[in-house]
Amino acid sequence: MTEDRNIKGGFSALELIVVVIIMGIIAITAIPKFVSLKGDDYLMSMQRTKSAVEGALMLVKTRAESQGVATGEGVLKAGKLSLNIENGYPSTKVENDLKSIVYWEDTDVGYKAFPSDKLIVIYPLKVYQPETVASPEDYNCSLIYKNDSGRASVSFTNKDKCKGEL
Repeated sequence: MTEDRNIKGGFSALELIVVVIIMGIIAITAIPKFVSLKGDDYLMSMQRTKSAVEGALMLVKTRAESQGVATGEGVLKAGKLSLNIENGYPSTKVENDLKSIVYWEDTDVGYKAFPSDKLIVIYPLKVYQPETVASPEDYNCSLIYKNDSGRASVSFTNKDKCKGEL
């Protein structure tokens, strides 16, 4: 019986080097995309907050209509909760009315009312904010809740400054 000495077992050094080079190229292209996503944690968090606020506003409006306080100023009763309402939506005179319908444990946000502008700013506490704020647009990575003439809206301001990891 003769043995066949040409049978190979395993990979050659050249094959292993080629595989390592291909894996390196894939890593070089994939890692920057992964790293840039981590910097958008605050943006994603504020987008979730925006969705939560919009959902809560729809529920408040529906409840206000069912209780007959959808126009003008009034108080909406929901269990132990009493909300000051302007045209069916939470008042913009104080932060607490909006805060009480949107609060949840994992979101670190602050609220600041601008009653003369009929709006409330919702901003992440861990994103740098200027020490003096002259207008709502001065906040970084923030949402503006506006209640004007029976229409409520939530929009971003300074979205480009939402960099950082949670």
